[in-house]
Amino acid sequence: MQINRIGIGLVVSFGVAGLALIVALISGEAGWILKPDGAIWLVVALGMTYFTRRQQDKAAHRDWVFQNGLKGAATVVKASSHATVNGLPLISLVLDLKMPGLEDRRVKRRLVMSVFAANRLEPGLVLPVDVNPEDPDDLVLLR
Repeated sequence: MQINRIGIGLVVSFGVAGLALIVALISGEAGWILKPDGAIWLVVALGMTYFTRRQQDKAAHRDWVFQNGLKGAATVVKASSHATVNGLPLISLVLDLKMPGLEDRRVKRRLVMSVFAANRLEPGLVLPVDVNPEDPDDLVLLR
């Protein structure tokens, strides 16, 4: 995952504006209003930074599993969706995993995916999967 210039601009803008409002020499009623607003803006900037860092770590881990994981197959047993996230379906999957060197097993996963990909999921569909060799419950489903 790569951070774009707009995202960096938003974080910097919120952080600088928040700090400016906190340290500004504003007195009276305006100070009582603007200083808490500055603190909120600063907290928003810190929250955006934390969220971005967490997403980068997740993406790096998925890339590592993709590059170093055991290659196998996952057969869709059941796929259903009863919710959406930002207009995309949240799919509940039941999969039968077949991995070389590991015994076959059944796993459940919930994933947000495109409507196009979700409409293609039906029982019997075989999908490639990569599994972390150190933790068999850590897998990356390739769609």
